Amino acid sequence: MKRSVTNALINSLCPRERAREERRRDVPHPSPSPGGRGVINRRIMGAVASINSLSPWERARVREQLRRTRGGLSHRNPSPGGGEVINRRVVAVIAAVLAAVVAAADAIAAPTVITLRERAVVTQGYIRLGDIATVGGVDAAERARLETVKIAPAPTPGARRTLTRKDVEQNLARVAGTLSVDGADAVTVERTRAEYDGASFVDAARAHLAARLGREHPELSRIEVVALADFPALRGPGGDWRMRARSSGDLAKRMQVWVDLEIDGAVYRSVPLWLAVSAYRPVIVARRAYRFKEPLARADFVVEERDIAGSRDAPLALDATIAGTRARRALAAGQVVHAADVEARPSVLAEQEIDVRVLAGPIAIDTRAIAEQEGAVGELIRVRNPSSALTYTARIVDDGKALIAER
Repeated sequence: MKRSVTNALINSLCPRERAREERRRDVPHPSPSPGGRGVINRRIMGAVASINSLSPWERARVREQLRRTRGGLSHRNPSPGGGEVINRRVVAVIAAVLAAVVAAADAIAAPTVITLRERAVVTQGYIRLGDIATVGGVDAAERARLETVKIAPAPTPGARRTLTRKDVEQNLARVAGTLSVDGADAVTVERTRAEYDGASFVDAARAHLAARLGREHPELSRIEVVALADFPALRGPGGDWRMRARSSGDLAKRMQVWVDLEIDGAVYRSVPLWLAVSAYRPVIVARRAYRFKEPLARADFVVEERDIAGSRDAPLALDATIAGTRARRALAAGQVVHAADVEARPSVLAEQEIDVRVLAGPIAIDTRAIAEQEGAVGELIRVRNPSSALTYTARIVDDGKALIAER
């Protein structure tokens, strides 16, 4: 330190004086007299030590005084060759050195102060520095970093663990480097049991099920999920925790969701929750009742948003063609129409009088018959001659028409 201060003094001299001083330093010489440069150096060293002990606010005041001193000296007009010239140079050199020391002192961070407490209570699975000690002498970001450093595993819930100051320093050194710890000689750490709100389990289950059904059924316009019963709070060890929900099964009015409570990365408890589900989507609804096998008319149906949760059959598509269809089963007014409720109307109905053409070689005979079966185009049905009551097999070729071909 002394040599660096001396170098600063030399650099502040004029070229001629600096050369003379450098030559003097090359020649061994005894300790300077009380009035020589040694006295100046010792005084400067004392001033440096004094400034290093000042607070940042006090150093700012010294800096301002030095600025005024140097500015005042530059405007003075001392007599040539007098002692005041030497004094002015000495004071200017001291002011320059002290200003550099003040600037350097500002750049030196305050030492980190870690004060150990005598007792601490934790809820998580690890003891962190912020749980057992206060951290000072650093900025907010560094304090937050140090407070999260894991020192040791926490005791089991309801138990206690004692850590000495040396234990804390050794565990802290592995992560944050060598730092001294003061305060209590040891800290006693107790881990309490935590309480996990039952509403958190319900919220996790509801959010999971609503998201899952939304992904699997994009046609749904609205999903409502309600717990069938309240879930009580659950007590367990503290720690870093989160809840994971899982479920399976098709869309139904009642669905079960399992919620896993994970503490410090491990599943501590899994609980089942039953939820009531309402799933809404636009569907086709019958405006009036229909009998079994009655032909359907498009004007008798409207589109409404209805709850389809629990429905065993898929609703009839909104763009489905209703013309040419009939009720496969009876429909009630206001009923949601499902795809299984509708079927294509057959080309020929049972007991319907139809046109029949009989081909016998090059001869074709057109007549009428009664269909004993219903069927679609291309299907074979039995037809009856209304006069003789004889039955024949005919193939449906069109609506209300059939063909009998004799070989």
